[in-house]
This record gives sequence, structure tokens and C-alpha cells, in this order.
Amino acid sequence: MTHTKSNGATRLARLSLAALLATGALAALSVAAHADKLDEIKERGVLICGVMSTNPPQGMLETGTREVVGYDVDVCRGIAEQLGVSADLKVMSTAARIPELTQGRVDILTAGFIYTAERAAQVDYSYSYLDAVEKIVVAEDSEFQSIADLSGHKVAAADGTTSANAARASIEGVEVITLQDNPTAFLAFMQNRADAFAASQFILADYVRTSQDTRPLRILPEATMSSPFGAAVRKGEPRLLEAVNAALVEMDQSGQFDEIFAKWLGPDTNYNLERTFVVQEIK
Repeated sequence: MTHTKSNGATRLARLSLAALLATGALAALSVAAHADKLDEIKERGVLICGVMSTNPPQGMLETGTREVVGYDVDVCRGIAEQLGVSADLKVMSTAARIPELTQGRVDILTAGFIYTAERAAQVDYSYSYLDAVEKIVVAEDSEFQSIADLSGHKVAAADGTTSANAARASIEGVEVITLQDNPTAFLAFMQNRADAFAASQFILADYVRTSQDTRPLRILPEATMSSPFGAAVRKGEPRLLEAVNAALVEMDQSGQFDEIFAKWLGPDTNYNLERTFVVQEIK
């Protein structure tokens, strides 16, 4: 009887040990698979970047070809080149950026992704690769001279953007109405469904230029927010984040960022800006 109980206990112990080993092995495989995202990208030979097509000059559809081009697109291609792979662009809306990344449908975001503490709690930011200044545009003949004058009025902005949040935080009593994307929000403003439109200074400069013949506009002088742009990766991907940061530093040191900035924002463009941003850790 004692021998039977001993055999039973031994079998139970072996089964328990086997179950523990199996569970541990599965956990180890899961961790390894997640930790090897960079290896997955290199084995695939493709870096999938989330980009936008309604965010000039960072991401927009090229006239004629209808291909997505822009500052962020060139950043994506530069990172991919440094990793030794090709770039695959996945166009998405502003609201879809974080879900697409966290659910693994893209590897990184280079999609007008301005740093905020709220976003940094959900994803990891790379080093900065451009500075963003959020501002507000109004009709040239309007009564508004400062952002404070918009208290009690409506400001249109794209849903899920820092532009909308910055307007709310900066203007007491403002009513911010959010729509699908920047073109839709801008159209609402142009149709007088809002008194102003909030976006980055780059987007606003483009709209002011292209709208002169239909409705002259002006940008209010004060910024509602200033913050850097960065690429984003899923949390728990330290090797990929390190590789992206190394790629950005190499692009900076080689002069590639000077070329990208000059191409999209420099003196020979409609923006006529000089580079002031530094590739560095976002703090």
C-alpha cells in the first residue's frame, strides 16, 4: 500500500514538474518572440512604418502619382536604410496611430507624432527628429488678434491630435470641435462651422498659402504648444528602440537630416524655415 502511494506521488510530482516546465517554456518563447522584434524586421527585410497622408509637409499624397511623400516618410525610409531593410508605408488616421502600433500592425510610427506625457505612457518615443509648434489660424478679416480672443468661440481640429488638446488647455472657455482629420476640420472652418482652425505651424502655413485666392487667412502669433516630434515603438521593444535611435543619430551625423529638412521645410520651400531642432533624447 505504501509503495502504491509512493508511485502515485512520484507520478503526480513528475506531471507537475512537466507542467511547470511546459509553462516556463511557453513563457520563455513568448518573451523571446516579443523581445526579438528587431530580428523579425530584419528577417522579414521590411520595416512597416505608420504614416499619414493628410499632414503636409510630413505626410501627403503627391500630385499625379498619388504616392505618400513627406518629411516623415523620408525619416521612415532613412531608418529602414540604416537597419538594412526596405520601408513599407501604412497610411492611417490620427486616431488610429497608437492602436495600430500597440496591436502590432506597424513596427514604428513616423506620423506627425508629437510628444506628450499621455502618449509616452502608452508607447516609447525615439529621439526627437523635428520640433512642433501648435498654432491657430483665423480669417484675415476676423476680429481675433490673440488666442485669448477665441474664448467662447469654436475652434476646429483633427480628432486625436495635440492641436485639439493644446487649444483646450490654452484658451479658457473655448469650444473645440474635432473631426476625422485635418482636411475635414479645415473644411468645417472654411464653411464657417468654426471660428478658427488649430494645427501645427507647418500645416497652417500650407493652408494659408493655398487659400489666399478663396479666403485670406492669418495665423495668430501665440503658440498653444511647443513639443518635439519622435518616432514611436511599442513598449517592451528595447532593442528596436535602441536601433531606431542609433539610425536617427547616424542620419543626423551624416547630414541626411539637413537634406530632409531642406527638401521639405528649407529656404527653397514655401515654409522657408531654418533647422533649429537637435536629434536628442526626449525628456
